[in-house]
Amino acid sequence: MIQCINTQCLNNLEHTDQSPPNCPKCGSRFIVEERFQAVKLLSTPNNLWSPQEDQTFEAVELSTQASVILRIVHSNEPRLTTSLMEAVLALRQVHAIAPNPGIAQLITEKAYFTFQPSSEQAEAQAMVTEKVEGLPLNLWIEQNGAIEQDLAFDWFKQLITSANALHEQGFLHRDIKPDNIIVTGNRHLVLIDFGTICRIDPRRSTNSQIKQGIETYPVAGTYGYMPPEQSEGRPEPASDYFAIARTIIHALTTTHPSDLEQQPDSSIEWRSQAPQVSELFAEFLDRLATPNHLYRPANASKIIEYVDDLPTRITADQKRRRRQKLTKLATPILLALSVPLVLLAGSAWSRMNTQTRANRLFSEGNQLISLDQPSQAISVLQSALELRPEAAEIRSTLGLAYSLAGDNTAAIASFETALELEPSNPIIRFNLANVYEQVNIEQAIANYQIAAKERSPIQTAAANNLARVYLMTGQLNEANDLLNSTVETEDSLTQAALLKNLGWLQFELGDEEQAQASLNQSIEIDPTKADPYCLLAIITASEDDRITCISLPTPRNQPEVQQWKGQLSQIQD
Repeated sequence: MIQCINTQCLNNLEHTDQSPPNCPKCGSRFIVEERFQAVKLLSTPNNLWSPQEDQTFEAVELSTQASVILRIVHSNEPRLTTSLMEAVLALRQVHAIAPNPGIAQLITEKAYFTFQPSSEQAEAQAMVTEKVEGLPLNLWIEQNGAIEQDLAFDWFKQLITSANALHEQGFLHRDIKPDNIIVTGNRHLVLIDFGTICRIDPRRSTNSQIKQGIETYPVAGTYGYMPPEQSEGRPEPASDYFAIARTIIHALTTTHPSDLEQQPDSSIEWRSQAPQVSELFAEFLDRLATPNHLYRPANASKIIEYVDDLPTRITADQKRRRRQKLTKLATPILLALSVPLVLLAGSAWSRMNTQTRANRLFSEGNQLISLDQPSQAISVLQSALELRPEAAEIRSTLGLAYSLAGDNTAAIASFETALELEPSNPIIRFNLANVYEQVNIEQAIANYQIAAKERSPIQTAAANNLARVYLMTGQLNEANDLLNSTVETEDSLTQAALLKNLGWLQFELGDEEQAQASLNQSIEIDPTKADPYCLLAIITASEDDRITCISLPTPRNQPEVQQWKGQLSQIQD
């Protein structure tokens, strides 16, 4: 079989001696870099975490006839290109000193390169890893059934060690599950598929004061193996430990975690399906797989140390239990006393189950927003709100979805209701001000002023937006006071926007030389925004800056950029 690697085509045909050099459907070359020929598509086009432009193939390295794994990103979108580069960097660092047997490796020569599928197509990027021979763990379980406790110990240690190797280099896997683990012939486990890998950023941890929408990762992972904090865009090392524990539970029970009975606290009941597992090991797995990340161990070395000592602990525990076996004469009394407790637990189960369903819908709504599908997100978030009408975070996220869908009236109503529930939440107020910019500039200013005064992760962004609105409305003194007191931030995108607004202010005040310096600084930090190029083109009459300004997209909530583009178009005419 020959597989086309053009992510917009993905045509395949039988391999013969007369096979054409190019895809008859799209014209892309079948042989990449005169080295690789794809033979099979491994990813699922347009699935939730792998967009059409990011695909993985099995390929053959023609000079050696070795099988390799070829990942292609055919896009300039930073979210996708950054993901590929971080995967390359992580694998290089993990194997820098010595090969790590638990993590797939890059090929030895030119494991990353760029190429053009055809002369008419834009440049694509590629990463090549060695193919790990063996069977995916999910298929291995189907063929071999449940594993014994001793093998569970061994596999657990292997996976924790591999995940920790990534963590030590500053990366999270984020999608550890049986499908992404290869079982080799000697029952060794190897982690594969690094499409969701990301850097560990302590500013985005679950301990942050940030509650929604700001400084979070795009959501990635697989339901059943993905913990709540990761579904909210705030993964941490313990998130990978959660996935490992759920993977071992799957191997012990042969059942996908999402198919196991869910408890009131969103944990899963699996022990009845794995009666051979000791109480101590079961408790340990439950602790790692708990939805509350605060109860999970955060140190891999301590986890491994505990597992190494588990056989001795289990033996001692079994002896203790045998000594403590007593007659069960009191059982009828205990059962009688437990009836009202069961009824209360049933009521609690109903409440917690409702909250769990709402949280799942909330997570799904966030995912749809991150995938630029606000209309679908609105429907999902409305369902979540029916289950948790008092949840400010759901109402606020619904407001964001309405805003992205272009319904400013509904967006404002959602944000206003969310503020009634959480009056001191600066993020909700910031988002409300952002929408008010489209319909009521005075209300936008009033809400930005409040958000800019409260110490929070959004404070600098609110001050920056307020300065921008002041500039739009000609209030230069107010903008000057804000920008000169808000010149530094750790967030690079906000810093770029601050410098752009500072350049705009300097231009309005007649200091064109300093304006150019500020605008060029903004472009150095973030070269993807149109506005600094537009202002530079107006100041310097640079044709290159004018073309760049006009070609880059106009932000929906920045009418001044559209005005500058119109001004530059008139100059050209």
